[in-house]
Amino acid sequence: MENERIVLTNLPYPPTDNHAYPTIRIKDKKTGAITMRRITGKDLKLFKNEMTAWYLQRLKTMHVVSKQLKNIVKDNKTILVIEAIFHLAHSDIWTLKGELKKNDVSNRIKPLHDGLAGIISVDDKHFFPGLKEKTYTVGLRKRCVTVIIKSQKIRTLKEALAARNLDLRVGSS
Repeated sequence: MENERIVLTNLPYPPTDNHAYPTIRIKDKKTGAITMRRITGKDLKLFKNEMTAWYLQRLKTMHVVSKQLKNIVKDNKTILVIEAIFHLAHSDIWTLKGELKKNDVSNRIKPLHDGLAGIISVDDKHFFPGLKEKTYTVGLRKRCVTVIIKSQKIRTLKEALAARNLDLRVGSS
C-alpha cells in the first residue's frame, strides 16, 4: 500500500475526549481516599455502535480493507497515518456575527481512532495522527468525518525532516 491510500467517507462524528472518557471520583471503601479514574462514557459507546452500523452497511468492502491493513502493520515497522476531515455545518464553525466558535476537532481524534480500531480490527497503537481539517458544507444534514489512511514506514527524525525539505538546524526555514 506504499503511496496508496484508503478513504472512508461519511463516518459518524466522534465525541470529544471529555465526553468519551469522563473522569469519575471513586472512594476507597477501606481508607476513604478519593481517587479519580477515567471511564468509557456513554457517548463513546454510542459512537462505537454508530461505527459498527456504518461498517455493517459496507461489510464486504470493509472486510477487504481490514485484511489489507492488518497485513500492512504486521511487520511492526509500518504505521498507519490517519488523516481526518471533519464536515460541519456553517453554523458549527461561525457565530451569527462571523466569529469562530470553539470547536476543537483535536479533542475528537482519540475517540475516532478507537472507533476505527474497532471496525478494522487493527490496534490503534499502529495509528499516527496525520492532518486534520474542519470543513463546512452548506445544507449539511448531519456532521460526519472522512478518514484517509496511508501507510508509512517508521522514520528517523532526519528522514522525516528530509521528506519535508527541512534540516535539523534550529530556527531554519
